[in-house]
Amino acid sequence: PPTSFGAADNDANKNNKKLLPVNIRLRTGDSEAPGNNDYDHIHSSPNDHYNHPSNNLAANNHTPNSFSRHIPLTSQNKIPPQILNLIRTSADRKMTAIDLSGKPIGDLELAKLADALLTNMTVEILNLNECRITDAGISSICDILNKNEIVEELYLGGNHIGVEGAAAISTALITNETLRVLSLNGNAEIGDKGVVYLIGALEHNSTLVDLQVHGCGCYEGPKDGAEGHGNLAAAATNRIRQIDDILYDRRIDSNFESLLERLFDDDFRVTGIDLTGRQIGAKGVTRLAEALADNTQVRQLWLRDCGVDDDGAMALASCLEQNMTIVDLFLGSNHIGDEGLKSISDALALSNLTLVSLEMDGNRVGDSGIDYFYRALDKNTSLLVASFENNRIEDFEKLEMLQKFLGERRSGLNLVS
Repeated sequence: PPTSFGAADNDANKNNKKLLPVNIRLRTGDSEAPGNNDYDHIHSSPNDHYNHPSNNLAANNHTPNSFSRHIPLTSQNKIPPQILNLIRTSADRKMTAIDLSGKPIGDLELAKLADALLTNMTVEILNLNECRITDAGISSICDILNKNEIVEELYLGGNHIGVEGAAAISTALITNETLRVLSLNGNAEIGDKGVVYLIGALEHNSTLVDLQVHGCGCYEGPKDGAEGHGNLAAAATNRIRQIDDILYDRRIDSNFESLLERLFDDDFRVTGIDLTGRQIGAKGVTRLAEALADNTQVRQLWLRDCGVDDDGAMALASCLEQNMTIVDLFLGSNHIGDEGLKSISDALALSNLTLVSLEMDGNRVGDSGIDYFYRALDKNTSLLVASFENNRIEDFEKLEMLQKFLGERRSGLNLVS
């Protein structure tokens, strides 16, 4: 069976980070090992209340293994001098992350911490979520961004940062060349003006690949007499989309390019690809589909929560018309609607004879899409498993009919349902 690499952090990973990690599955017996593989995981965002616009999805985030340095405070909520000295001198080489989340250190203690970090050579991740930081303390953050060349991930969610603080951070980002992740989620006082400052900084900054501003109050205001509430939400989404569009190309880094090259080369060692949670969107999926069209090695493809919409599904459908080795395709938690499913259905009906299972849970498929898919199975004989939980299907009898049909197909092949 294939072997999955990249599922765990290790010291080699921390010293050789990649911007867009993916999991590949290699044939057992290959010489590549975890930590030496181009596709190993890097640290994900800390699992906290501010990592996603929907708190219900927080469980999907991953907490880095190195987040073990929870700094103890004195009874007066101060950072002990010996800890500050430990940070300042880089005496503990294993201290690659500092977690002060939820500790009310305020601006004064932040200044002491920032001063200690100016000479630190080990801390790459700094979690200051919910630390009662205000605009007055942002000058300390800017000192870190301007003078520290080690910190790569900075989490400032749930504080009291406003427009002035966002403007100061934006100025520091223009010259910063090391920060890759910046989370400001839950700082509602930043507002639309503050987010615009941050977007402007991205035009000059070339290293940031993840800027999180959910819950920061970004909006443009009602237009054309529209009701305010709905328009504010739409405008906030537009700001976030602006950021995603700017950062997209940076996320598709050499890791992804190397993967595509191996797929075009039909590398016999790559038998499965897991891009779960990597927001490559329709553009990334289209490039991946092109690389897989004539590939004869990959059998499993995980694209759950990858930002795949109908355009991405159409690209995958074109791939399935040519590819004759992919057996399992996982597309859950995306944005695929009826049109996207119809394209996949056409590919299954017209030419694909190898896909056995298709997972479409948590998409936007409605009754017309499931009807089309069901009819396509009359011409397809390979598909045995299909899942459409949590879509927009109102007639559940159609799902029951589909599952009954596939169950009878499996029974006819003497397979367990």
